[in-house]
Amino acid sequence: MLSLPWQVGGAEDGDAAERLKAVRDRIESAEKELETIEARRGSVSAELRRVEERYGDLVHTLRLLEDKTAVQSRRAAESSRRLAELQQAVLKQHKALASLARSAYALGDQQWLKLVLNIDEPGRLARMMAYHGYLNRDRYARLEALQKDIAQVRTLQDEAAADAGRLDALRERIQREKVELDEARRERLDVLARLHQERQGKDAELVRLRESEHRLEALVSSLREIVAGFTASLVAPKSFALRKGQLSWPAAGERVAQFGGQRMSGRWDGVVIRAPEGAPVKAVSEGRVVFSDWLRGYGLLTIVDHGDGYMSLYAFNQSVYKNVGDWVETGEVIASVGSSGGQPEPGLYFGIREKGQAMDPSQWCKD
Repeated sequence: MLSLPWQVGGAEDGDAAERLKAVRDRIESAEKELETIEARRGSVSAELRRVEERYGDLVHTLRLLEDKTAVQSRRAAESSRRLAELQQAVLKQHKALASLARSAYALGDQQWLKLVLNIDEPGRLARMMAYHGYLNRDRYARLEALQKDIAQVRTLQDEAAADAGRLDALRERIQREKVELDEARRERLDVLARLHQERQGKDAELVRLRESEHRLEALVSSLREIVAGFTASLVAPKSFALRKGQLSWPAAGERVAQFGGQRMSGRWDGVVIRAPEGAPVKAVSEGRVVFSDWLRGYGLLTIVDHGDGYMSLYAFNQSVYKNVGDWVETGEVIASVGSSGGQPEPGLYFGIREKGQAMDPSQWCKD
């Protein structure tokens, strides 16, 4: 209880003043400590952003390399099929030439001479000689065709070897990318661990979360102005409002945080879906991407505008595949599930906004 001035003496007045000064000094010290914590948090968040952006880039690059490897494999299979066909053709040529050789050997020069001497009709002799010439020409033609087939086979073998070499090079590159990816993951885990330790037991965590929410709400409001710049090029989407209760969830998994549920700071303005890291994140409806970047507290975030003031938000991503201005279709993969933004486990934050107002996604999506 505070003492009234006329109830205390000068010594007590001085003691109260000292206590007040001590409290003010402590407030000033606490503010400085908070500033130090905020500076450290900003530094760690910047480090986390660099690691997670690099991680997302590597995942995207690995995905592209896997597509290229699949194409090379299909080409190699086609070369093998063609090679088998030509080898079968070469085998047939061998058999045909062997048959021709046996016929020529059976006829022989002396047999041919006897045949000529026994022919008493000049016309018949001419026909036999012409037939003999035809056989010779056919023999040479088949030999030439065989040589061309063999050359084609060798060319295909060289192409197959070159394809195999390129595939090996691609595999080595993928392995190198995987090593870098593993290193990036370890770095990110270290950063998350340090950030978690810094956040524990500090009021700065609550402040950070509130600031993140305010920034996100401000961002969504400002995005409505950005969307106006895309209006001329937008393909008129189907009315988003008419799809209420008919949308598919953007990712498969258990909803571990519900709209309006309690969180460390305030309440959830969306839902969190637990899903495996790297699982596909799909757009719930067609629209234009108006944000695709890292945002503190939400990690890698993609926002899709569906027209008429409706937007859908996808956060905590491992990697984002779309850029600002891209048009996406319903069910198109736009990102992969992750734990960016300092989340303790992989999952997807999903929210719906109507003119900046948070809506309950469970009322829009069907189970």
